[in-house]
Amino acid sequence: MTEDKRTLTDYFSATWPLLITMSEDEQERSIQTKRVFRDFLGLHDCQVRTEAYATNNFKYQYTLSDFITLRCDGPLNKDGERTCQLEMKGEGCREFERLAKDKGITWLDLFNLLIGMNASFKRFDLANDDKSGLEMNQNYFYDKLKKGEYTSTFKSPPKFYGFSEDSVNIELGGRRSPTQLVVYDKRREQLEKNHKCDESYWTRYELRFRGAKADAAILDLCKNYKDNTDLVNGVDLNKFAKVQLRNTIDLKVSNNDDSNHNYRNETDPKYLAFLDNIEKGEKIKVEQRETNYESRRAYAMPRASQVIATWYAMKNRDMDLFIHDFLKEMYTLLSKYTDKQKKRLNENLIDNGIEPLSEEEFDKFKLEFLDKAYDMELPF
Repeated sequence: MTEDKRTLTDYFSATWPLLITMSEDEQERSIQTKRVFRDFLGLHDCQVRTEAYATNNFKYQYTLSDFITLRCDGPLNKDGERTCQLEMKGEGCREFERLAKDKGITWLDLFNLLIGMNASFKRFDLANDDKSGLEMNQNYFYDKLKKGEYTSTFKSPPKFYGFSEDSVNIELGGRRSPTQLVVYDKRREQLEKNHKCDESYWTRYELRFRGAKADAAILDLCKNYKDNTDLVNGVDLNKFAKVQLRNTIDLKVSNNDDSNHNYRNETDPKYLAFLDNIEKGEKIKVEQRETNYESRRAYAMPRASQVIATWYAMKNRDMDLFIHDFLKEMYTLLSKYTDKQKKRLNENLIDNGIEPLSEEEFDKFKLEFLDKAYDMELPF
């Protein structure tokens, strides 16, 4: 990838269940969620602002640094749980990258954090910028579409907006479609917003994934495109975007055949050069996500290990004393379980093929921790 051609995340949003803690108070759980992201981004308290109002039917809204939005205690998900939302528009994505560089983290680290919190990715926009037009300019792309010399996964024909063919906006897929491709003159957009722009040519090919397609795209990216050499993304975002562009729309050479037979024609060499001669890849598949238990465990265990290790050290590294106190603490915590927490416990058991606990079985279950602790105590 050169300076003239680059790929970057231009919009990102995800939702997940409100952070699970022993507290049933939504405000406290929202504050704990805010702290998770504050620490993840390496921010100080003064860099996190609590907003007076929250949008999208959430109760609490925080601004992390200047442009990253976190919302908590929102609409119920399909499991009846309150939700949180992280949203980053273009300037928020660039801010995340600046903060991440200082902290030594990447987009992949953020994706993995959210996957561990059982998040669903709701929207993911990839901007493919071309600032040279050497292999294929916007007019050439527009002309191919107008002549019907292409194949695509979109059911509807492309839409064209703009005042002239020299600066036309192209839209494939609707604004609520799972996948959408928008091609537009980024240079002109910047100038119309009175932003400084020194580029003589700048076309953006923007892929937008929504809903289950966004979720599947990010899972595919994390699984198949890891790149430890990319210190911003942690994944080969450029290759992924080029593969998805070719999968989504394929410009064809012209042989004056009926456009219905385009699939028989070879890919246009200019388009191939623009895509760095990338091959088509497997189409993104919407897959079944991990169970709630697995994703919660993946999120909770690294953090719990810090507490457990500190706790053990504070007991003078006496394993018997630590286990004794741990068992008593578990009994105390289980004794404070609300009906809602017992229900969540049974859901985790069912997820793992284990019979749920009745009220009587639950009482016996928690007493086993206390009985074991008593067995470990020395007689007076």
